[in-house]
Amino acid sequence: MSSTEEQVKDVILKYGSNVRRQQIARELLLSSDYTELVCKSLERKGEIISSASGYSLVSGRKEVSKKSVRLKKIDIQSEPHLSDMLGVPKKLINITEKAGYQTIESLADAPVARLMQETNLKLREAAKLINSARGHLDKIGK
Repeated sequence: MSSTEEQVKDVILKYGSNVRRQQIARELLLSSDYTELVCKSLERKGEIISSASGYSLVSGRKEVSKKSVRLKKIDIQSEPHLSDMLGVPKKLINITEKAGYQTIESLADAPVARLMQETNLKLREAAKLINSARGHLDKIGK
């Protein structure tokens, strides 16, 4: 197993269950795409599982809980909503929400071309929105 896979598993263990890809990428200073490849490899090996809310470690077929590994308690806030971003017009937030981007993290992870296609935004608007989301996540330390 590669050391990157071990590092990804350590981050998931550190934060418990349902760790987002973007959170793993930021913690390990990896690109989101590379993090996704590593996570898919770990999924194929049966070491992690993914859900709509993120990645979790597995032990056999059961999910590893925070209690079973006795981690120190970490205060993990719920994912910030798009309306938490300052300086983004409500109209733009409504457009992205209708396209399925409910959180700042989902927007920060979005490929520009896909966001443009799903929202009919121009390149400049889509890139500015994604960069704003990434900047907001940097400010709050996610």
